[in-house]
Amino acid sequence: MKKYAQSWGFSLVELLCAVLILGVGLVGLVEGMNTALRSSKEAQRQSTAAELARGQIELLRAENWVTEGEDEGTFAEPMEAFAWKQSVVESTPEGLFDVTVTITDAASGTEIFALKTMLFDPPVTDEDQKTKKRRERL
Repeated sequence: MKKYAQSWGFSLVELLCAVLILGVGLVGLVEGMNTALRSSKEAQRQSTAAELARGQIELLRAENWVTEGEDEGTFAEPMEAFAWKQSVVESTPEGLFDVTVTITDAASGTEIFALKTMLFDPPVTDEDQKTKKRRERL
C-alpha cells in the first residue's frame, strides 16, 4: 500500500511539471504568432508604400515635362494613411533630373519608403520650336 501512495504523489508532481512546461510552450507559441503577424503587417505597409512611390513617379513622367523643385501631398481614400514628398533636382547633362519620392505616415510623419530615380526631359531647342510652329500652321 505504501508503494501506491508514493506512486500517486510522483504522478501529481509529473502532472504539475507537464502543465508548467505546456504553459511556457504556449506562451512562446502565442508570442511567435504575434511577432509573425506584426512582421506581415509591416511588410504589407512597405509594399503599399513602394507602389504608391512608383505611382507618383509615373504621374511625374505622364506630365511630359519635369521641373526642378519640391512638392508634397496626401493620397485620397483608401490610402489617406500615407503622405508623399517629392524632390526634383536638375543634374548633368542638361535635361537629366534626380527624382526622390518619399512616402511617409500621414499621422506621425515617419518615413516608410523612399524611391530614387533619374528622369530625362530633353531641353527644348530652336529646331523644336520651328517644328512646333509648322505643325500649328497645318
